[in-house]
Amino acid sequence: MIGDTLEFLSRRTSRISLAARIRIGRTLGWLLGTVVRHRRGLVMSALTRSFPEKSRKELSVVADGVYRHLGLLIMECLSFPRQPPGVFQSLVDYHGVEHIEAALAEGRGVLILMGHIGNWELMGLAAARHLPRIHLIAKTQHHPGFDAFWRASRERMGIHMLPARDSYEDCLRVLDRGEAVFVPLDQNMRRPGVFVDFFGQQASTTPGLAYLAEQSRAPVAPAYCIRKPDGRHELHYLPALHPPADRCDGAIQAATQAYTKILEDIIRRHPEQWLWMHKRWRSRPARRATVVNHTSARERR
Repeated sequence: MIGDTLEFLSRRTSRISLAARIRIGRTLGWLLGTVVRHRRGLVMSALTRSFPEKSRKELSVVADGVYRHLGLLIMECLSFPRQPPGVFQSLVDYHGVEHIEAALAEGRGVLILMGHIGNWELMGLAAARHLPRIHLIAKTQHHPGFDAFWRASRERMGIHMLPARDSYEDCLRVLDRGEAVFVPLDQNMRRPGVFVDFFGQQASTTPGLAYLAEQSRAPVAPAYCIRKPDGRHELHYLPALHPPADRCDGAIQAATQAYTKILEDIIRRHPEQWLWMHKRWRSRPARRATVVNHTSARERR
């Protein structure tokens, strides 16, 4: 039922103008944040901890922007997968293309460090202009109908899906073919992960990206796609990072901390375009792990 409804909405939204999608998206965002107040308390709590220097009024403005962004994101994700790739790509301004070209020139494939920033859902569609076949590591959605629609939409955009679990060997094969793997690194890891500093709080993070980089020797290229007020987007490629020297605990943690710091810096510049309703700090470290991680942070500084 949900899958059929989403398919119907996708067909309808793909036929309306950009201006209409923006109006509807902003209205939807206002409803979610002001009327429904979907996880509004969670968003405000996370913002308050992450930006202690901001007033309640300032944080409320950011929160309003978060929901407006979410409404626009929903409209874009419903409409663009049913259109030719060039339609969305024509709305994107590209920055730092030389960085991704240099990473690809190494001939080891490329690991794309990404987060739920801006229009992360359509970033692969935009990046297809410069990258070979794209693969995305993604979790299975809870509702089967939504998951089926979500995966079909991304496959329609030419993005091959890899499961969040048990895809390590698949990733290595993809990289060996010189292709790209997109790895989100800003979600809570419930299984034992690496605890790193994120907005001044310890956050459980997958070490998978660091392990993949170390074993494949593929460069890690940060990328993010930010929405502009007029409905256009900016896809930014940043200089690639070298793989960890080895896979000892210290090297893996240091690399994961470096990746996380890059994402935090991007979010600080665009706080209204990150998914603050996600329970990023849900897992908590044991007291001993907290002490060890803080010591490592001091040593890195």
